[in-house]
Amino acid sequence: MSAPQGPPANLKGRWHAGFALLLPLLLAAQPVATDSYLPALPAIAKELGSASTSLTLFVLAFGFAQLLCGPLADRFGRRPVLLAGLGCYALAALGGAFAGSVFMLAGWRTLQGFSMAAILVCARAAVRDLYPAHEGPHVMARGLTGLGVVGLVAPLLGAWLVQGAGWRWVMGAMALYALVLFALCWRSFGETRPSFVDTPSAPRGSTRVVFASRAFRAWASVAASTYGGLFCFLLLSPMVYIGYLGWSPAWYGWIPAGGSLVYIFSTTMCRRLLRRHGPVRTVQL
Repeated sequence: MSAPQGPPANLKGRWHAGFALLLPLLLAAQPVATDSYLPALPAIAKELGSASTSLTLFVLAFGFAQLLCGPLADRFGRRPVLLAGLGCYALAALGGAFAGSVFMLAGWRTLQGFSMAAILVCARAAVRDLYPAHEGPHVMARGLTGLGVVGLVAPLLGAWLVQGAGWRWVMGAMALYALVLFALCWRSFGETRPSFVDTPSAPRGSTRVVFASRAFRAWASVAASTYGGLFCFLLLSPMVYIGYLGWSPAWYGWIPAGGSLVYIFSTTMCRRLLRRHGPVRTVQL
């Protein structure tokens, strides 16, 4: 039985509007899994003996899993891969909440990194499916603004949970977020994959062809540099502010939250620059 190929023509406008509201929540799976986790790192290190391993494996799994999730979403559709990612994300968060050792926590966080890759890959692919190329960057910019709002709240909520209830409740909150999002997507997210993807004449590119593209290498380098800086901050800042400087988790939560405020402002400004200059000139600026 083939998956439905998007909404009916008379409902497309309404469906696109619903997806535009859902997109920020899907993209926000990343700050929920990382920013809310930051205030918990010193507490995890104190109880289990190490915290950096779980975050490092999470990041590595997130990076490599995207190479697998993209082809899976093309073959089986965005909806099943997205729902599977959300389900595993919730399961991994619950597993991490009950982890009794650093190795168990690292294993559950690795699964969560794989799951987050599936969520973000499908969300971005759906943008490409639903909107023409000239509209896609504007839609993503709006979605990233919403991500920034969640990124503003996540570390503050994580710090409050760590200080008031313990780090395991942070993992429980991640699981609850994923379960709510799973229910929303089950109800509202239809298949967006174009029907021509599975036809024999559909253009297919191997990994070698993709990496041979100069445009791909340029944009991938931009993304790699931003993610590299982001995850260095995620890994080191809790140890510096909480472990070395002695800040409380609640006070530390305002550090990544302040970064999210800058992010929200920047994505808002980026939308204006995209309309005026296009994506290449905007990135250069």
